[in-house]
Amino acid sequence: MKKIVALLLCAAALISVFAGCRDKNEIPPSGGISAGSSPAANEQVSETPPASDPAADSPKAGTDVVDYNAAFAAFAPDAVMMNVGSYSVTWEELFFFIHKGIVGYDVTSWSDSSPNGEPWPEAILKYATTEIQKYKAIMHGTSIAGIALTDEEMASLEQDFEQEAVTYGGVEEYLKLFWEYDAIRSKSLYFYLVSTGRLYSKYLDFQYGENASKITDSAVSEYASKNGYLMAKHILRKSDDESADAAALELIEHVKDLLDSYKGNDLGGYFDELMRGFTEDSLDMFPDGYLFQPKDMVEPFSNACLALEIGEYSDIVKSQFGYHIIYRLPIDLDAVPIANANSGITLRASVAIDLFSATLKAWVESLPIKTTPEMDSMDMTEVFKIK
Repeated sequence: MKKIVALLLCAAALISVFAGCRDKNEIPPSGGISAGSSPAANEQVSETPPASDPAADSPKAGTDVVDYNAAFAAFAPDAVMMNVGSYSVTWEELFFFIHKGIVGYDVTSWSDSSPNGEPWPEAILKYATTEIQKYKAIMHGTSIAGIALTDEEMASLEQDFEQEAVTYGGVEEYLKLFWEYDAIRSKSLYFYLVSTGRLYSKYLDFQYGENASKITDSAVSEYASKNGYLMAKHILRKSDDESADAAALELIEHVKDLLDSYKGNDLGGYFDELMRGFTEDSLDMFPDGYLFQPKDMVEPFSNACLALEIGEYSDIVKSQFGYHIIYRLPIDLDAVPIANANSGITLRASVAIDLFSATLKAWVESLPIKTTPEMDSMDMTEVFKIK
């Protein structure tokens, strides 16, 4: 499943970040925002398998307030709902993005308003149309640039899919999972989403180098400063009740005494030694420290880090997770920010994506939208009935 999940995350990353910095009022999250067991408010992206049989269970990727089987039956899967430039958009594709909007925003009533004050039906349809435009623009722009997936790359995608399908009882059963979890109705839609994500990645490699290697350190540093990135590691002793609080405080005070009494010339190395010995935060995902923006962390952690110079450690900091001692680090320009933990997009690659946003905007604007009578006749509230 790992290869397929990686491909799906590639497509999901395309949805959420290829226009640059995401506006939470425009792009619904792939999952919830949860502080978890560390001070990082990491974005949780579920592994969303893929689609096809009309008898499959209704999608349940985050909400079951709509009968998606009934909604999908409103039009034929291949009914053309709009044209974006020379590209046709079928009901199957539009349905996928509408579902993603409903789930991402957790819409439970069409009578409510979206975060920007629009009626939900209008906001969700606008979201879906915007995302479709981006996908078509990627196809259009990469084609002009002479970038395409090779026969070998397409064969590899096919092979990965077929191999994974075997473990789930065959293609038919595997596609049911995609429908159930992410409203991807067919194998063709799945390959369209994934291959467009791959085209996007190939263009970034072409324009900015593999792993954004053409992006200079000074450009990444400027981007990090402009967007308020910080980097730090910490020693955490958890505290979730009164008795644990006293024990945690006693131990973290001991650690602080050890740091204060250190006389060597490698404070960072000594902090790492103490961290490995005393922290109760997992070091598996970010062993070299957290790269984050202040909003990504709980407020006491962010505020304490902001007050430090690089190479300094904090006093004992109390948060809802327990007691911390924080050590501020210089920013690793090739680290993955915690908000990108699931996509694996590095800070350097984020600069490439940000630079690419102007190119993408021009591609989108070159593709006018023309709706069809089927689209013009659709009543969102009637097709996607809230239970």
